[in-house]
Amino acid sequence: DFASLISALLAELLDIPFYKDVAECHSKHRAGAVFTFGKELPSERNIIVFDDFVTSGATMISMRELLFSIRLQPRVLHRNQQ
Repeated sequence: DFASLISALLAELLDIPFYKDVAECHSKHRAGAVFTFGKELPSERNIIVFDDFVTSGATMISMRELLFSIRLQPRVLHRNQQ
């Protein structure tokens, strides 16, 4: 899929690990989506979450909540931020 291809390429260019499908969405509808970790968590403290569609931001908000649940302090960057 597009997001995985782009993420893998970025990881290679940045020389950082790439983890595919670490989080799973349990809904076909993105509004109010709930994510859980489906695999072992990455050991890195800093992680990049890549979403290939920018609409309402619901996916990133849900991922933020998931990361807070494991006590990571995510910083959500919007495309308008510098």
